[in-house]
Amino acid sequence: MVIKEEQSGSGDFDLNLFQGFSNPQAKYRTTKKWSCQSDDYPVAYFVGFKVRGIRDGAIFVSREKGTVNVISLKKLDPGLDKHTKVQDFESHSVLCNDIGNGCSKGIFYGRY
Repeated sequence: MVIKEEQSGSGDFDLNLFQGFSNPQAKYRTTKKWSCQSDDYPVAYFVGFKVRGIRDGAIFVSREKGTVNVISLKKLDPGLDKHTKVQDFESHSVLCNDIGNGCSKGIFYGRY
């Protein structure tokens, strides 16, 4: 999970080059066409996860290899200070107690 707080070319460059999105051998697909606008930020990239729902202060995801979901956090948690959780859709186990501060071990987390 990667959080981008503001629009920046260097942040997109890092995601595409260093996370392997632009690697021809990497097979990532987006579930929805995304064109980040400055008024969408902050945004969250869920790499290898599909966003299944948002309710009760939590984002519910399921693992889906090769998928990248991007969602705007502007309405949900614009200051990244509301302690928004990320939970597994089926088991409800907590992957991130607070998406603004990090995730559990085993979940890659970056904030740019």
